[in-house]
Amino acid sequence: MMGLEAPEALRDGRPIRGEVMVEIYPNVPERTRLLANRQHRPYRVADLNDPTARLLVRDKPDGPSETLPRTAWRFAREVDGKVLPSDEHIYLEAGFEPGRIYSVIYTTEGAPVVGTGLLAFRDIASFLRYDQGVNNPLAGAIDRVYGFGISQTGRMIRHFISLGLNLDEQGRMAFDGLNPHVAGARRGEFNHRFAQPSVQPTPSFGHRFPFADRETTDPFDAGTDGLLSRQRSRGGTPKIFYTNSAAEYWRGDGSLLHTDPAGRYDLEPEPESRIYLFASTQHGPGSLPPARLSPDEGDRGAHDFNVMAYQPLLRAALFNLDRWVSEGVEPPSSRFPRLADGTAVKNSDVIDAFRAFPGLTLPDPALLPKIRTLDLGPEQEQGIGRYPAVLGEAYPAYVSNVDADGNETGGIPLPGISVPLGTFTGWNTRAPETGGVGQIMKMQGITHFFARTRAEREAIGDPRPSLEERYPSRDAYLAQVRAAAEALVEQRYVLAEDVDVLVEEAGERWDLAMG
Repeated sequence: MMGLEAPEALRDGRPIRGEVMVEIYPNVPERTRLLANRQHRPYRVADLNDPTARLLVRDKPDGPSETLPRTAWRFAREVDGKVLPSDEHIYLEAGFEPGRIYSVIYTTEGAPVVGTGLLAFRDIASFLRYDQGVNNPLAGAIDRVYGFGISQTGRMIRHFISLGLNLDEQGRMAFDGLNPHVAGARRGEFNHRFAQPSVQPTPSFGHRFPFADRETTDPFDAGTDGLLSRQRSRGGTPKIFYTNSAAEYWRGDGSLLHTDPAGRYDLEPEPESRIYLFASTQHGPGSLPPARLSPDEGDRGAHDFNVMAYQPLLRAALFNLDRWVSEGVEPPSSRFPRLADGTAVKNSDVIDAFRAFPGLTLPDPALLPKIRTLDLGPEQEQGIGRYPAVLGEAYPAYVSNVDADGNETGGIPLPGISVPLGTFTGWNTRAPETGGVGQIMKMQGITHFFARTRAEREAIGDPRPSLEERYPSRDAYLAQVRAAAEALVEQRYVLAEDVDVLVEEAGERWDLAMG
């Protein structure tokens, strides 16, 4: 472990000081912002008048930055029309412009304990599993232990296993199986000085090589390593399912799970692992009615969000993981886009395919996120960063190819994808009024229904056959959905009890599309 420090850790009798960087992604014009990413608690500013603090702004994720004059902003907030000093806020007189990316870099002090959450994750599993004392409410009742995490906690699980932490202090295995969900190929800031676990798109420690389980050689001189290398050397490697949506591929890192870092060939999953893409889905499961406003960050999409609910695929994955551990039943084969069969392609190729579909605001390929090599300073191996990171070469990134309807051909298709009512994606562009034209949203996809009739389709020049041309009736459509769901049951990607759920949801989508 690196980066462990006591609260208010002292160096030469004084609290440790260090730089932190917070990125701001405004969606509306505003002058005051909290110094935090998502729900992270802010690191307080050590000196409100620090002349070395910087505010940078750029127009694309890895584009050049402009440094704003120190006189143009301050550490303050607006309260009842007054601008008051604040060590948790930043105030920009001219206002933050929607669609631009701001980075504020400042000095904080009093390094908190970081990294212990990873140990607690291990130790609570070990305690509940092995301790037979009266303090364990589950003493003797646990046969197997699994770790499951979504998004941030999924990245935490990837970080946990990369450090080889799945053996407790007595050398016993903590987790039998792990399922990091929608974590992509990233890790995160879970074991670094002044870590911000909620950091997601900011180029930082979680964006660094290695990305895949298998040992590979970084083409940009980061050495040879694999996500499981340390755990394998220590023993106690669990079974692992990596499950992702299309959004993790469109943010630039998903394919690094299963392609070599030079982007030349596919990497087969290791014997302990399976990799599944839930084709044409977004980061969080979709739902009806479709929305355009992201509930957690206030991002507004140019199009309705993706309504595909992938929970049946996730439930089956967890069931299969348990059977693998408990009964030795090999789970279904990995399903992900491959270079070898043409299901993995460049994102620009998919964007070109979408140009044939009317009514869509498409991403600008030049503005799509990328994972790049990072130089975080001379102490980065000790978990101490220098900001902003110096960006280097971009790792090749691929997404799933699409069929004539624009739906993905790599991964596991839900019945709503293999028997479609429209086009469903893992990307959505920002609404024009929120700025950043051509940028994609971080987590949302699109629902783009087919025209209802041939006449409607021809009137707008849509090459996708209409609903009436595809399905003679609602019942006929649902019969096809049921057959597709039952085929997934045979392949063990869906549980039998979820067939009716999938058919019912398909009926609701039909009513919406035809309404």
